[in-house]
Amino acid sequence: QTIAAAMSLGVAFQLTNILRDIGEDAQRGRIYVPLEDLRRFGITEEEVLEASKTQSSLHQEQKWIDFMEFQMARCEEEYQKAK
Repeated sequence: QTIAAAMSLGVAFQLTNILRDIGEDAQRGRIYVPLEDLRRFGITEEEVLEASKTQSSLHQEQKWIDFMEFQMARCEEEYQKAK
């Protein structure tokens, strides 16, 4: 149980770091969120990269909000598994 909790906590921390740094990573031309998740929510890699360099409204669009809520729920699930 301890190892499983530690693994879940590690995944939760990694996901949290990826989400926290989406903009900064995109400014460097990098995307670490799962591309399949972006596609699932109708977001292209180009939109993410462009949003990091311009006054894009991507972060205000419902598809982005839904994407981020999905990712945060995924993190929360891992944190809960770690308890």
